[in-house]
Formats: sequence, structure tokens, C-alpha cells
Amino acid sequence: SKGSGRPALRTALVAAAEAGHAEVVRLLLHEAGAAALDAQLGPALLLAAFRGCLAVVQALVEGAPPRLIEFSDRRGCTALHAAVMCDDSPCPERVLDVLLGAAAKE
Repeated sequence: SKGSGRPALRTALVAAAEAGHAEVVRLLLHEAGAAALDAQLGPALLLAAFRGCLAVVQALVEGAPPRLIEFSDRRGCTALHAAVMCDDSPCPERVLDVLLGAAAKE
């Protein structure tokens, strides 16, 4: 929906990332390939980072091109911003560590 911060099209990858299903994310990346899912990777990473889902963030960062870490939504929010805004996660520092590590590799 417009203005909600969610992608207009709810794909399997985005839904799995938002729900915290890291194994489904890994399976989709393996079966379809990151190139086929390119337009979905950024929104999926933002949702996973905002929800503080470490396993999904790791799966996306490991299975996608390094430039994924630079993705920003229409408001300019990146996964790093989303992780900082997350207050539901018991370990936001670990999510930030994964994202910062990915950014350093690029």
C-alpha cells in the first residue's frame, strides 16, 4: 500500500523476509538466483533489518550481490537505517555488525 513502506507487490521473498523465515529466503535465493530476484532483494533486506531478523539479514547478504547493502527506499532509508530504528530485536547490534561487514566488503 502506498506510504506504508512496504513494496506494492508482495512476493514470496519479501513475505518470507518479513516473516523471518531465513530457510525459505535461502531456498528462494538458491532456486531462483539473486539475479532473478534482484528487484525484491532490497525491500526484503529493509524489512528483515527493520524487524531485527538476524538470520534473514545474513541469508540475504550472503546470497546477494554486495551492492545490495546500498539499496534505499523512496525515503532514502537503507538497511542500516532500518536496523538502527529497530527496537523489537533482542540483538540489533548483531544485525548492524552483519550489515557493516557487508558494506566493508564492497
